[in-house]
Amino acid sequence: MDYFDETYPEDIRDFLNSLLKKALGWARVASTVQIITSCIGCFLNVFHVFILFRKELRSQATNILIIGIAVSDFVYLLYYVDGATWDWLKSGVPQECIPPDSLIHQIWTWVLFIFKDALRRVSSWLAVGLILQLMKARDGRRILMRKDEEHEMLHITRLIICMTIAYFLAETPVGISYFCLSVLIGDEHGYGLQFLVNYITIILNTFLVIHSSIHCFFCFFLSSEYRKTIGSLFGCTTGRNGVGSSRNLSTSS
Repeated sequence: MDYFDETYPEDIRDFLNSLLKKALGWARVASTVQIITSCIGCFLNVFHVFILFRKELRSQATNILIIGIAVSDFVYLLYYVDGATWDWLKSGVPQECIPPDSLIHQIWTWVLFIFKDALRRVSSWLAVGLILQLMKARDGRRILMRKDEEHEMLHITRLIICMTIAYFLAETPVGISYFCLSVLIGDEHGYGLQFLVNYITIILNTFLVIHSSIHCFFCFFLSSEYRKTIGSLFGCTTGRNGVGSSRNLSTSS
């Protein structure tokens, strides 16, 4: 099917149709990756929140922000897990045998979508607040720290850089694609481009799903206190020769 009309030159139209076909294939692969990653990410975020609520960590003020990010990420990933579950239940069933969705299911889907969409933005702002708190703590401790504590400031700086780059790479492309999609809506000549941008948005959402699944690894690799808490949970001990060795998760998570 030709999604681009005669307003486009023939060579450009052929190129766009070919690109649209490839984007559709990539979007299908991306959807599969999103489902698998979301299932793993939900488990990781539940475990992440459980660790943060341990008595060794829950007294630290900035953990409230980290817990908020983890809960927001969990709801965001749950939306994809829920959709995949219903698709799996319907798989293999003839289309004419599938009943329409019940009112309760439709309400649940819309409520989950609203929370998913809202909490994704909340997560970003919580991350901004966390980065500002980490920078404030880093600057405050730099004044009073001893010479042998300088390596702790390096780990806090690494965390700030990692979180900033991760959020920028995950959020910016998706934001641009949504903006382009909103511009194309209503354009009578942009029918094919809407499909193309929509497929690209699906592909870019994969980075958001992955990003929402790996926050616990930031804490694990950049906070010795977080590693010690996990170690104590499993009856193990962790040494101080790790990637990060800061003593307080509130300043290096």
